[in-house]
Amino acid sequence: MASKRLIGSAGKAALLNSRGVTIIEVLIAALLSTVAIVAAFTTYAGTMHSWEGTACLTDVQREASLALEVMAREIRSGSSVAIGAGSNSISVYYDTESGDSLMATFVANGNNELIDIGGGIVTSHVSSVSFSSPDGQAVNIDILIENDRGTTTTGDDQHVLMSSTAVCRN
Repeated sequence: MASKRLIGSAGKAALLNSRGVTIIEVLIAALLSTVAIVAAFTTYAGTMHSWEGTACLTDVQREASLALEVMAREIRSGSSVAIGAGSNSISVYYDTESGDSLMATFVANGNNELIDIGGGIVTSHVSSVSFSSPDGQAVNIDILIENDRGTTTTGDDQHVLMSSTAVCRN
């Protein structure tokens, strides 16, 4: 009974005049929520695309660096080199008592691969490789590796051009 007296006629009027949420307010809240969700998804998708492209670029750089290191190691172990026609192949020789002995070759084949003397693939995705040597001892190596992994169009393929110089030491 006491609670009825506390509400009284003023309390009843306040309860009757309180309004709920209108349909316009619900629609505005839904629109703002949708915009926030779309913005968050767009940011997430862009970040993932960027991350994939960066990961691919890192892989391509690693491939190029490894290929250069393998070739430079063999050239440093040799005593002379012979560069093939077209500058896309090299033969590394080592001096022996009976004359020069072929110890390594590297050539870019038609399948975008760099092949060693045993036919093993040193690296793939090779767009071009170029060897030059002014004296048969020092060798300049340029290698271009391309990869389209992590990209959506051909205009944003990953390209890495690396250059190195190796000198025969034996």
